[in-house]
Amino acid sequence: IRFPIVFKLRVGAGASNVWLISSKPQAQKIVRKLFGKGFNQYNYLADFKDGWENYKSHKLSFKGLLFKLLQFAFPPQQSKLLSIERGYFYFQEFIPENTFDVRLIIIGGEKAYGMKRIVRKNDFRASGSSDFVYDGMPADVLSIGFQVAQRLGLQSVALDFIFENGSPLITEISCFFGTKGSAKCKGYWTPDFKWHEGGVNPYGWMISDLMKVEF
Repeated sequence: IRFPIVFKLRVGAGASNVWLISSKPQAQKIVRKLFGKGFNQYNYLADFKDGWENYKSHKLSFKGLLFKLLQFAFPPQQSKLLSIERGYFYFQEFIPENTFDVRLIIIGGEKAYGMKRIVRKNDFRASGSSDFVYDGMPADVLSIGFQVAQRLGLQSVALDFIFENGSPLITEISCFFGTKGSAKCKGYWTPDFKWHEGGVNPYGWMISDLMKVEF
């Protein structure tokens, strides 16, 4: 293994539960914990730190920051029902020199939309930055995205891409995705790479695709 390397839990959103591991002793410590007492799914301290950074950059209101502080001081009851993550480890190769990643959402294998997410300041993560660019979607990302969605028969999928020497690499794939940033996309692409101006409607597209399914 070459360090640094990315460590992830299998649960989390907005780059929560994702860390950059810089050395073998640090990795060994992580593995011992995973096969010992394990990790809580929700890291309240990390979430508050992210909130503080977003507040300083005017991406989070004071009310939102106060809410995160209250969650840190008084964890919600439902958080205690979440299982402890243990019994596995998940490392991923770190690809340096990425200033953004690409979130591509594909519905029904026929409509794709997305944006670039700028990497956070003094960080390596782009997810959760709340800093979006809606122009300049790479054509090869669209090509790979449509191929993956269609070959796997995915009704609804979000794919995250980073780049190594200009070539796109998929880092994550999920049926769950946020809509706060992507709702501002100005249109969508179809598999023929034609651009359709006029906003996005993933909820309506999901229902339309579902109605075509044979039960």
